[in-house]
Amino acid sequence: AAFNYLEQTFKFKKEDFEKNSYHLHVPQGAIPKDGPSAGVTITTALVSLFTNRRVKNDIAMTGEISLHGDVLPVGGIKEK
Repeated sequence: AAFNYLEQTFKFKKEDFEKNSYHLHVPQGAIPKDGPSAGVTITTALVSLFTNRRVKNDIAMTGEISLHGDVLPVGGIKEK
C-alpha cells in the first residue's frame, strides 16, 4: 500500500524503487494491537525517505492505510 501511495501521490515510478534494496523490520508480536494499524507509520517513513523530508520527532501516529492512500479508522487508541 505504501509504495502504491508513493507512486500515485508523488509520481514515483517502479524503476525508482528498483534502484535500491529496502528492508522494513516489523518484529513479530511486538505489541499485540499492532498490525495493519502500523500502515500509516510505515508509509510516513517511506515518504520521508523518498522525499528527503524529516518527520517531526514529537508525534505519534496509528492507522491502517488503503491501497488508495486513505487512512482507515482504527480502534483501541486509548490502549495504545
